[in-house]
Parts: sequence; structure tokens; C-alpha cells
Amino acid sequence: MKITYNADASVIRPVHVAKKSEEILAIEEFMNSEHKNICFEYEDQEEARKKRNNIATHARKGGLDVKALLRDNKVIVIRNEKKSTDE
Repeated sequence: MKITYNADASVIRPVHVAKKSEEILAIEEFMNSEHKNICFEYEDQEEARKKRNNIATHARKGGLDVKALLRDNKVIVIRNEKKSTDE
């Protein structure tokens, strides 16, 4: 292993920032609306499964209060119910 101090910063690549997918942008817009759910339909179930995993990961990491459900070739994103504190 080689350790170097005061390295030339011009050779360091900038950090890659991933673009948000079309689904994530749509979910963020959905969260600002009054709609109860949003559905994404794909060509096949395998593509839907991959997208559902991506959406669920983003929701968990991004703090979005939603559930992503897989139904055949569709991903249905549902807003989580807010629990009432009234007794």
C-alpha cells in the first residue's frame, strides 16, 4: 500500500452523483399530492421486481413514508397510513 500526503487534487475524479429515476421523480411529486397511491406498469415481472427493489431502497434511505408492492408486472406505491393519536 502506498500512502501519499498533499497529493495533487487535479487527478482526483469528482464524485459521481446519480440521477433520480423517472419513478422516483414521480413518487416525489405523488408525495406532494392528495393521491392515495401510484401504479407503475412494466413489460415483464422481472423488470417490475427490480424497480420495486429500487423504489423500496430509495424510500427507506430517503425517509419517504410509502410502501412499494409488487403485483404481476406492476409496482403499486401506497402512502402509509398516519396513525391517529386521538383516544
